[in-house]
Amino acid sequence: MASIRYKEIVDFPDGTSFGIPPSSEYPWGFKVIQHEHALVTVDDECKIKTLKEIISTKSQNTISDWYYR
Repeated sequence: MASIRYKEIVDFPDGTSFGIPPSSEYPWGFKVIQHEHALVTVDDECKIKTLKEIISTKSQNTISDWYYR
């Protein structure tokens, strides 16, 4: 089993890539860096057999607070 930690960047554009005027108002212009942690097991050919993500309450609350505001 391996323990893997990594950063996931959630970045919502300002709207211009969709052909609309730029905005920083919900849901546009939001960015958060989530610190992720996963436990992984692999087989003899190094193919993933199991992947269990361990969710950081702080990271999840940041997304939830923004989403449900």
